[in-house]
Amino acid sequence: MNPKINEILESMKQRPKAGPIGSSEYRTITGLSIDMADLLVLLAEESEKNAKKIAKLTNVLIGLTIVIAFLTSVLVFFEFRTENKKIDQNNHFKTEQTQQNKQPNITKK
Repeated sequence: MNPKINEILESMKQRPKAGPIGSSEYRTITGLSIDMADLLVLLAEESEKNAKKIAKLTNVLIGLTIVIAFLTSVLVFFEFRTENKKIDQNNHFKTEQTQQNKQPNITKK
């Protein structure tokens, strides 16, 4: 944040409270008005800087979201691809078990 903003706020706090308008109070009110105008300009500049930063970060976030979506689709593709292989392997395993069950048991006496 701009350090001048803090200076203006401190100077505004130190000014006396405005009472009935007289010559000295008029200067106080005018000084406060000038300080408030300066403060509004500085705050608008800070707001513009922050808006640019937020826009840049939003674009980064969108890019990262696209990358995550792409990686997720790749993982889903490989998951379904390997699942088909798992089914084939399970069928092969079941076939081997059936063949082993058909063989006669040889026991030693």
